[in-house]
Amino acid sequence: MKFKLSTKLVIKVSWHKKMSKNEFSKIIAYIFILLIINDLSKVYEIIENYYPPIRCHCFCFFCKFAPEKNNRINMKYICAFVVLLIVGCSQSNEFDLVMNQANSVMEARQDDANMAMSILDGIKTQLNEMSLAQRMRFYLLYSKAMNKGYVKFSSDSIMKKVVDFYSYHGSNYEIMTAQYLLGCIYRDLGDSPSALKSLYDATNYAGEDKESYRMLAHIHCQIADLLEQQALVESDLKELDIARNYALLAGDTVDAITIFSLKAPAYSLRNQMDSTEIVTDSCINMFQRMGLYQYAAQMCGYDLEFLIRNRNFEKAKERISAYEMESGYFNEEEIEAGREVYYYFKGLYYLGINNVDSAQLLFRKCLDYIDDPNMKVASYYGLSQLYDRVGQPDSTAKYALLAYNANDSAHQKNETETTLRLQALYNYGKHQEEALKNAMQTASLQRWLFGTFIILAFLVCTSIFIYIRRKKAVQKKIQLMQERYETEKILLQREMEEMNALLEEKQSLLENKDNLLERKKKELNIEIGKREQSIAELQERIAEYERNMNIKDIAILEDEIQNAPMKDDFNYYLKNVTECPSNKDWDKLTRFAKSKFPKLYVMLRNYNISERELRICVLTRLMFKPKDVAVLVGCRFPEVSLTRSRLLKKIYGIDGKASDFDKRIMLMY
Repeated sequence: MKFKLSTKLVIKVSWHKKMSKNEFSKIIAYIFILLIINDLSKVYEIIENYYPPIRCHCFCFFCKFAPEKNNRINMKYICAFVVLLIVGCSQSNEFDLVMNQANSVMEARQDDANMAMSILDGIKTQLNEMSLAQRMRFYLLYSKAMNKGYVKFSSDSIMKKVVDFYSYHGSNYEIMTAQYLLGCIYRDLGDSPSALKSLYDATNYAGEDKESYRMLAHIHCQIADLLEQQALVESDLKELDIARNYALLAGDTVDAITIFSLKAPAYSLRNQMDSTEIVTDSCINMFQRMGLYQYAAQMCGYDLEFLIRNRNFEKAKERISAYEMESGYFNEEEIEAGREVYYYFKGLYYLGINNVDSAQLLFRKCLDYIDDPNMKVASYYGLSQLYDRVGQPDSTAKYALLAYNANDSAHQKNETETTLRLQALYNYGKHQEEALKNAMQTASLQRWLFGTFIILAFLVCTSIFIYIRRKKAVQKKIQLMQERYETEKILLQREMEEMNALLEEKQSLLENKDNLLERKKKELNIEIGKREQSIAELQERIAEYERNMNIKDIAILEDEIQNAPMKDDFNYYLKNVTECPSNKDWDKLTRFAKSKFPKLYVMLRNYNISERELRICVLTRLMFKPKDVAVLVGCRFPEVSLTRSRLLKKIYGIDGKASDFDKRIMLMY
C-alpha cells in the first residue's frame, strides 16, 4: 500500500504538569501521521520519553493525504487505534500521583521531608518502569527532600543528568530548582567554587512569581553561607539582605525573619557584638509577636556570651531557660549534636553568679567533646577561669597553658582550612577566566579561519579567471621581453662593475673607522679606571665616618635606656616585694619600649606574643636579672627561662639557651 504524503511539522516539547485538550489533540494527530508513514521508532520515543505529561506547541502543520488509485486503507483500524491510545494515555499514572503526594508533603512542612523521602522510597524500585521524564522528576524531588531533611549528598552524577534534562525539557523554575540542588550537592562535597557557580547559574532562570522569589531567597542564603565559610563577611551580609528581600517579595515573613537572624553570627565574626545583640533581640520579639515561640527560643543562644561578659545575668538566665524549655534542641537534658558549645556558655553563667560547682561540672562536660578543637579551647579556658576564681594558681596556669596550646592549634587549623578554601576559589576563578579567554580566542580563530577561507576561495576563483583572460596577453609579451632581455643584461653588467668599485671604497672607510674607535675606547677605559678608584676611596672614607658616628650614637642611646627613671620604678618593686607593678606601670613600660627600641617592639608584636612574654622580653632588654624578672612578672624563675627559650625557637627558628635569646635582643633598638 503506497501513500503520497508531504508533511511540514515543527514541534517543541517541554515538561509540564498539565496539558490542555487542544495540545493533547495535536500530539495524537502527530502520532497518527507517524503511524501512517510507518515511523514506529518515533512514536515509541514520544510515548516512552515524553509522556506523561507532554506539552507540545505546533508552530506549523500542513499535511496532504492522498492514497493512490486502487490502494485503500481500512481507516476503521486506525480510528480504533487512536481511540484506544487516547483512552490509555488519559489515565492517571500512579507514579505521578505518588510524586505529587511527596511534593505536597514536603512543601507543606519542612519537617516532613523525611516522610516525603519515605513516600518516594516506595516507588524507587520501579524506576525502570518509569519514563525518562518521570525518572528525572523522581530524582529532582528525592534530592529536594534530602536537602530539606539535612541529609548529606555523596555524589553529583545523577543531578548533573537532571540538570541536563531540564535544560532542554523543563520550565525556568525547574531548571532553577535543579541548578540550586546541584549547588547544594557541591556544597556537601566541599567544592565551594562549583557550588557558587551552580547557585549563581540558578538565579539566571528566576521568574517574577512568588515561587521563584522563595527559591531565590533559598539560593542567596546558600551563597551567604558559602561566603561566610570563606570569612567574606561583608559579602555574606549583602547576600543575606538580598535573600531577605526576596523572602518578603514571596510573602514569607517567617523566612524573612529567619534570614535576618542569620546576620547575628555574621556580626559575631566581625566582633560587632552590639549588632549581634540588636539582631537577636529584634528577631526574638518578632517571632514572639507571631506566636512562634520555638523559633524565638532558638535565637536565645546567639548572644549568651555577650550578656554574660557584660554581667547581664538576669537576661542571660531568661535566655537559658527559654532555650532549654522551648527550642526543641534538648532530649533528656542533652543538647543535640553540633550545639555542645552551649555547655560552655552556661558554665560561664554559673561562674558569673558564683555557682562554682555547677560551672565546673559543665566545663568538664565540655571535655567529653574534646575532639572538636573549639570545644577543647572552651573547656580549658573555662576551667582556667574557674580555678583562678577559687585561688588555685597551679591549676589556673595548667589549664591556661592547655587553652593557649589548644587555641594555637585550632587557629592554625582554621587558617589552613581558610587558606585552602581561598586558594580553591582563586584557582577556580583563574581557571574560569582562562577557559573563557580560550573560548573567546577559539571563537575568534574560527571566525578568522572562516573569513580567511572565504577570501582565499574568492582569490582563487578570481585568479583563475584573470589567468585565463590574460594568458594570451602574457604570451604576446613574452617575445617583447626576450628582446629586452639582452639590453637589460648589458646594463646589469655595467651596474655590477660600478657597484664593486663603491664596495671597495666603503670597505676602506670602515677599516679607518675601526682603528679610530679602538683608540678612543682605550682612552675611555683608562679614564673609567681612574674614576672607579677615586669612588672606592671616597666610599671607604664615608663608611669609616658612618661607623664612628653610629658607635657613638648607639652608646649614647644605650646609656639613656639603662639609666632611664623607668628602671628605678621597677627596682622599687624589687625592694618592696609585697607590692606589684600596676597596669599603669606596665603601660608606661610598653610605651618606653615603643620609643626606645621600636624595632624590637614591632618584631615581638608581629609574632603575636602574649602580654606576659612581652613584659619578660622588655625587662630582659633593660638588663634585669631573670630572678628579678620572675618577681616583677609574678611567675616562677623556670618559667622566665622557658619563655625566653621558646621565643628563641618561635622568632629565630633555632633551639638554644635563654641567654642566646638575650644576646639577640640586646642588639636591637
